[in-house]
Amino acid sequence: KIKAYKGAVFLMIGDQDIRFTVRDQKELLDSVSGPKEFWELKGVNHGIATVGIPEASFSDYSKKILSFLESKASTCVQK
Repeated sequence: KIKAYKGAVFLMIGDQDIRFTVRDQKELLDSVSGPKEFWELKGVNHGIATVGIPEASFSDYSKKILSFLESKASTCVQK
């Protein structure tokens, strides 16, 4: 189904994720035909809550997501 999707896709994955490999997620993103961005987080596991995005990097995470939305999915951003 993702091959038919034409909207923007932002995919982030931790390089320590044991549920979804970086390689598999890159292959998935390669099949997307719309605007896309891939963000690999070094030293991060699966999920945000306890083993995912370190709190110190949450600001970077927020900025990266907002930047993607503004540039590739502007209809998703309220101003």
